[in-house]
Amino acid sequence: MTTCALSNNRAYIWYKNGQRVSDCKSASCSVAAVSSAVSYSCALEGHDGLESPPVYSPKNTRAVVLSSGEPVEGDLVTLSCSSEAKPPVHTYSWFKQRATADTLLTTGQNYSIRNISSQHSGLYYCTAHSQMGRHNSTPVHLDVLAVAWKLHAVWGAAALIPALLLSLLAAALCIKRKRGAKKVTEIQCVPTSEDDIYTAINPINMSPDYDSLLIVQDSANDSYTPMKPVIRPCEQAQ
Repeated sequence: MTTCALSNNRAYIWYKNGQRVSDCKSASCSVAAVSSAVSYSCALEGHDGLESPPVYSPKNTRAVVLSSGEPVEGDLVTLSCSSEAKPPVHTYSWFKQRATADTLLTTGQNYSIRNISSQHSGLYYCTAHSQMGRHNSTPVHLDVLAVAWKLHAVWGAAALIPALLLSLLAAALCIKRKRGAKKVTEIQCVPTSEDDIYTAINPINMSPDYDSLLIVQDSANDSYTPMKPVIRPCEQAQ
């Protein structure tokens, strides 16, 4: 029942979803409750521009899962329902979709499931009820993960971290070795005919910090004298 009261002995105009209703011209009209969004408003005949604020059945009904992440077996999961209606919604109902018939779970704006399990997975929806009618939400999917999946994910991450650290360490050592190695070069001075002396730098198996310079003289003693890696003696020998 909706009412539009101004004064007695007046004719009224009623509107349904913005369209004029011709079968009711009194201050009160009886309307059937509906399951879809519908609105009614009225005005005094002859004053069509002074239309009253509308009353409407529930609309924009929405169901959501209140969870910080994917629900896992044993968690507490809450589903919440919201809707717009004037007059306001007085009852919310929760259902779970099934192949045969939907099951009424509870009434109330929120529906909480404690110690949830994989059996609770499925499609859920809510219905908002008011004096004007009712409206269903779009079903929301609840997917409950098994505890074993969560443990496998943790173990997999724990095993991956050491392997990654070892790979980074090996890469760092390889780079360090490449930077520490120096290019091996051999320098030789051609002996002169007078003193028959030559010098050579032999860097084989030497530390990158120094090389060994050998001066060899073709003499009876056949002696070898180690010297520091200075290029100047080589230049003098030339």
